[in-house]
Amino acid sequence: PVTFEVAAREIQFTQAGEKRTASLLIVGLVRDQGGNIVTRVGTPVNVSATAEEYQVLEKGSVSFTNTIELVPGQYSFEAFVRDQNSARGSVRDYSLQLAPLGDKLTASSIVLGSQADPLREGEQEAELVLSKARVLPSARRQFKNGDNLIYVFNVYNFGAEGGKKPNIEVR
Repeated sequence: PVTFEVAAREIQFTQAGEKRTASLLIVGLVRDQGGNIVTRVGTPVNVSATAEEYQVLEKGSVSFTNTIELVPGQYSFEAFVRDQNSARGSVRDYSLQLAPLGDKLTASSIVLGSQADPLREGEQEAELVLSKARVLPSARRQFKNGDNLIYVFNVYNFGAEGGKKPNIEVR
């Protein structure tokens, strides 16, 4: 999963009737070691909120999550977000190393979030779906006392340790 998260206070909302709206362009490019584009994620995102929803939203953030599949390797990831109303934008570069899974007992990275939405009827179970709810990851990973904290990780190769199921504890 790839999550873009923008603080709502950084976005220019406009009044449209009884609603406030914002328009973002969100694009991510994944490049291999040779600099070739492997995949692209992102899309224009329109946010529309009633006055009540906006009061809650302005204290938080707007996020967009997409899932990409990559083979093991070294990658660079360029993230671009542009507020279409104010014409302000931001670009960030990240490096990403995906190791081969191997055949030993292994755990994935942990994805943190504070919100989960129920799956819609007909929606397929996928990554970050637990008990018929989709976890919305937090890109900023900043939480305060009293916030919900949801963590998701996968454990692979249960049978790698002589066929015994592992005992997993999280503290």
